[in-house]
Amino acid sequence: MKKTAVLAIVGAVCVAAAAVGAVFGARALLRYRTRGDASLLENPAQASFCAQFTPVQSYPRSKKQGRAWRDGMIGGNGRLGFVTSGDPYHDSILFQDVDYIMPTPHERTTLPDLYEDLETARQAIVSLDDSFEARGCGDWNYGYAFHPGQALRISQTAQTYRNYLRWTDYTTGEVGVTYCDKGGVWRRTTFTSLTDDVTITAITKSDAGEKLNLTLSLDDAGGLFKFGEGDERNMQYRKLVTEDASAIAFAAHYPDYEESPLKDGGYAGVTYVLTIGGSKEKVSLPADSRRGDRDDPNVGEANPGIRVQDAEAVYLITKNDRTDSMGALEDFAAQEKIDLVETLLAACKAVSETYTQNGAFDYTAALAPSAEAYAAQFGNTALDCGATEADRLKPNETLLRMQHRSKTPVPALIERLYLQGRHAMVCASGY
Repeated sequence: MKKTAVLAIVGAVCVAAAAVGAVFGARALLRYRTRGDASLLENPAQASFCAQFTPVQSYPRSKKQGRAWRDGMIGGNGRLGFVTSGDPYHDSILFQDVDYIMPTPHERTTLPDLYEDLETARQAIVSLDDSFEARGCGDWNYGYAFHPGQALRISQTAQTYRNYLRWTDYTTGEVGVTYCDKGGVWRRTTFTSLTDDVTITAITKSDAGEKLNLTLSLDDAGGLFKFGEGDERNMQYRKLVTEDASAIAFAAHYPDYEESPLKDGGYAGVTYVLTIGGSKEKVSLPADSRRGDRDDPNVGEANPGIRVQDAEAVYLITKNDRTDSMGALEDFAAQEKIDLVETLLAACKAVSETYTQNGAFDYTAALAPSAEAYAAQFGNTALDCGATEADRLKPNETLLRMQHRSKTPVPALIERLYLQGRHAMVCASGY
């Protein structure tokens, strides 16, 4: 994970710009696709969209499968964010916080003040002089690496589907997916709020009135691509579900390196689950069958989850953070209460109460202030390369195929790459 679990949002930017996917494996036999219809989007010229996706597998068997998360679409508010695959029936939402760093046993060097070297460095760049080296550069030891947060699964019974589309809406900062099966047209959207500092997912019943039946769970940390190649193998974590099935949480304690200032630290992510109608219950799910004999530092319940039945809508409010006060590592497994989890849960509940009207969570009201703040950052410049309106309505994978066949830049692809680059900066540029 030290090598490849680099800040998930930033690491996804290059491929999220094109967001190309492919259905593979036995699950593909259950389904079929038709071309995604851009008319499903209110403003397709201000969106990135795909007519296919790449499933994200826990405990991937190959590098190709392991890198599937990079094909997700991203959202964020600068500090918090997510990468989502857009899988209709087995979606993966990987959460991220720019403050997530994995400690090492090595001392972390404090960088010297290099302001006095700035002009020398500038002149070296202008004159193409590659001999310049900042003072003490060879002695620096950062010692830390970014790491991802928890991976939430939204699982439903797979069916044959058609008219699939996933998209990033550059007018609101939302990422969404829509598709049609025998139950009707389904829609799911997610955004990270720039004003409330949480990630919110809305899942609603189909346009034909078919209600929601789904299971929420958390992937094993050991199932993440290349987990165990860095210091994350020395951490511990727990999966938690409240008895009333109102929340599912992931809490981890960093490795206990004596010289590390993070030795008593850790991180957590909490998803507060709101349902309209139906029922929800805590369940114990089978362990991931793909795990095999791979090590996984889970010191708690193996695989708790939340089963939702016959709901008209499900809203998920997620918040992530880290702490330097997780307590001693040897006490972590037996802790009855984890303070950071309680703090995050309270924050999620507060957001829920802010936007609850007449006993129901108002997703539109929660989106509005964030969308306004997002537009202020995103919408003050534009790039027009002279693309045709017809090309602007084509999905990402079509534009990429056009570019592969062309010896000159495809204007619509350049415009979309520009939009995605601006979106990524809003998502992952920090505070």
